[in-house]
Amino acid sequence: MLEVRQTSPGRPGVGTTLVTRRDYAGRATVVDCRIVDWQDGRSVTMEITGGPTRRTFACYAVDPVSDEACQVTYPVEGEMRPLLSWLTPLISAAGRRLARTNLGALKCLIEGEVATT
Repeated sequence: MLEVRQTSPGRPGVGTTLVTRRDYAGRATVVDCRIVDWQDGRSVTMEITGGPTRRTFACYAVDPVSDEACQVTYPVEGEMRPLLSWLTPLISAAGRRLARTNLGALKCLIEGEVATT
């Protein structure tokens, strides 16, 4: 994830639109996102179109496990563009690696540290 920008007015919620710049295999790509489910302070589900996928649904969920810790889950379901469908078996592993990298960078930002990639 290189950049995220909200493109609709108001506070985030169902219907909010965003545009993101992401790195797919070393290539920056712009994708459109729309929030399709919003549970304030708990989770957000987005429909993502563009990039190598035809259509993807990604959910970011935060569940408290103690007073000082949370568990973050990031289930994703998507459909590759026809010419890239042969990559489907590789997407899960690559997605897990990218999600771990992004969450590690987020943790460093929250803790005021410098992220290394």
